[in-house]
Amino acid sequence: MPNLVDELKTAGVAANTISRLKSASYTTCETIVLVSPKQLAEDCNLSLEVAEKVRLQARKLAEKTGFVNKEGITALDLLKRKVTRFTIGCEGIDRLLGGGVRTGVITEFAGEFRTGKTNLSSQASVTAQLPIEKGGLGAGAVYIDTEGSFRAERVKGIAERFGLNPTEALKNILYFEVFNTRDQIDTVKRLFRIVPDQNVRLVVLDSMIQHFRAEYPGRENLATRQQRLNLHLQDVKRLMRGFDCAFIMTNQVQAQPDGLPFKEPTKPTGGNILFHASDYRVMLKKGKGDARIARILDAPDLDSNIEVAFRITEQGVEDVSAEDEKPSAEQVESAQAV
Repeated sequence: MPNLVDELKTAGVAANTISRLKSASYTTCETIVLVSPKQLAEDCNLSLEVAEKVRLQARKLAEKTGFVNKEGITALDLLKRKVTRFTIGCEGIDRLLGGGVRTGVITEFAGEFRTGKTNLSSQASVTAQLPIEKGGLGAGAVYIDTEGSFRAERVKGIAERFGLNPTEALKNILYFEVFNTRDQIDTVKRLFRIVPDQNVRLVVLDSMIQHFRAEYPGRENLATRQQRLNLHLQDVKRLMRGFDCAFIMTNQVQAQPDGLPFKEPTKPTGGNILFHASDYRVMLKKGKGDARIARILDAPDLDSNIEVAFRITEQGVEDVSAEDEKPSAEQVESAQAV
């Protein structure tokens, strides 16, 4: 369990300082440890000296829960550390991700329009609610919508498919529609209070780059956009690491400028900032008929040569079975006639 900042009182931290920490969304000692004293001082309007002392005391408390280990651990211990994942409700996608969506990291779904990004994100906001014994996290979700593409009606059908009460499933998804980068950044900061208070273990941001592309057009604004995006992603990383929640973001794509043969015609937007921030990058594309294809674009521990097929139905994202891939009798007759 994380240490709430109120516990800093026992270490002699003033009530006024704790109030400033809370106002700046530093609700636990662990989230304090994840930033530098300089950043803490700026965020909370503290002197650098006070910020350093606060961070030191927060670190001592975080050491007691094992969040920080000043002695270090062996690589073998790291290998044995339990990794939490939850099912996305599609066997192929779960397999592609090494067993499901992992907590504590960023999972990115990138692709053109109508490739399944929002459908996968919506389904995850339901399957995260499943009991742990059924592959879920037994917790709620936050959905941040930058494009107005979320559909509560679709979520209702997905919940019924997985045996959840639709009304309760909808209540367990906290929805935010954001209209600009300022809204988006502030919403993520507010989650430092919401996530622990409301038992949230999944945050979805659909899509990460939409407002940044609109508000910072042209090469002359690129440096400013990337710097602002980078700071935003640091908040995201602090959130998921501090509370061990899963983070799914969707991303748009852009044309590859060089157009080299045998190379993907599109790539995710966001440049190196997003490339380095995402732990698991999944590229989505359209397949034959109603099929969609998912492939690992980048991951530290997964095979990027595997592709899986899935399809989008009224009840969400489902696997494409071998039977589904067989041509129908009508298609066979048509082909023979030709």
